[in-house]
Amino acid sequence: MALDHRIVRVGKALVDTLVLAGIYILAFGIRFEGFIPGNMIELMLASLPYLLCIKMGCLAAFGVHRLTWRYVALPEAKRI
Repeated sequence: MALDHRIVRVGKALVDTLVLAGIYILAFGIRFEGFIPGNMIELMLASLPYLLCIKMGCLAAFGVHRLTWRYVALPEAKRI
């Protein structure tokens, strides 16, 4: 049972990491209107591991993975 819980936690962390990486790459694509210059690709790839470590550290420090999203609905999202 404990092993299943660990696998789920690792899976969720992996999904979070992949989503954050995808958003970072998408942000570069939007910033450069679809064509990212070569030197910016190098910068993006060099900074990506640091960004992911900082972001995942912040998510863990603030306990975001423990939040219950059951009570979050569209009206609350619109208010944000």
